[in-house]
Amino acid sequence: LSTERNAVNLNKQYQAALQQREKALEANEAATQKAQADFDSAMEIYNKYQEDLASEKQAWQEETGRKATGIQTIRPQSITKGLGGANAAKIAELEKQLASLPGNLQSVGEASKIQQQIADLKSGAAGYTPAYIKDPKTGKLIPSSEAEPITEFKPFTKVPGYDTTRRLMEEKDITAVFEDVAGRRPTAAEMDRFLGTQTTDAAIAQFAMNQPDVKAKVDYTDDDFRENFQYYIGREPTKGELASMKKAKITNFNQMRNFLQQQPAYLKNLNTVAQQAFQAQQKTAEDALAEQQRLAASLTPEMVSSAYKDVLGRPPTMEELRQYMGAQQTSEGLEGILKGSEEYLGTRTKPLIPAPSPVVQPAVTPIQFT
Repeated sequence: LSTERNAVNLNKQYQAALQQREKALEANEAATQKAQADFDSAMEIYNKYQEDLASEKQAWQEETGRKATGIQTIRPQSITKGLGGANAAKIAELEKQLASLPGNLQSVGEASKIQQQIADLKSGAAGYTPAYIKDPKTGKLIPSSEAEPITEFKPFTKVPGYDTTRRLMEEKDITAVFEDVAGRRPTAAEMDRFLGTQTTDAAIAQFAMNQPDVKAKVDYTDDDFRENFQYYIGREPTKGELASMKKAKITNFNQMRNFLQQQPAYLKNLNTVAQQAFQAQQKTAEDALAEQQRLAASLTPEMVSSAYKDVLGRPPTMEELRQYMGAQQTSEGLEGILKGSEEYLGTRTKPLIPAPSPVVQPAVTPIQFT
């Protein structure tokens, strides 16, 4: 009996141990699943944070890159050069001197000398003027006398002041000045103050400089210096540039802006952005001129023949060629005219499968009765 009881007790203990083990496994599995869920949740939050941070950084870079160097208020300056020979600039200078001479006897001798200099330059006696030069647009040689002057970007040698020309102010004009002067967009009240008024960039700039937040005392950190350097100059400051900013004892935004605009790096970046704006203006003007020339061009025999073949599938007759040749029209316009013709519409409405021809029944041989 004692052995039997011991066996029963041991079996109970074994069963209890099994149940505890199962509970421990279940608890461990639950803890593992919760840890995994917590980890997944944390990773989701982390990934979302990284995505938001990347988006915010990209948006910040796009924003600062757009307004970092005053591209909104800068107006690119240009210079027009003649291609008609190496002496064109000198001739223009001498002609200006000649025109400025007073009309008295004492200036006659001086005028004669200048006229002789101009004649020598034009003849080539005072320097070689090529008869033919390469056209920068076509690459072909053309007579130097037929060369059109070209307009080039003229770099700034110093930071330009704000425009003093009075004009009607739009939102983009006001926003541009505030972003350059105050480092921020204008408030609704500030926008309302200038929108639709006849004023100047300089007047808006002066107003922005006197705003409380622009004049307020600020304790700038290293991150503030880096951010404003990036904002105005378009790149991170070097260690030396950062140290220079910290030693300048800058205590408000006006001082911050003025300090940065006095740096050589600011002028360099300003010219880079101004040149990009100049090139964009030139491209727009060239595209508009090309479109104007295209619309004003007259039809050539080749263009008329091509349109007839493309639309009607045949060459034009001599009468049709004379009708359209030299007309102020584009190839597309002529094709539109031909697509409205009865010939074209007739071919478009003709059935694809021809109607069946009528069947002719053979004559029936009459029956002969005998």
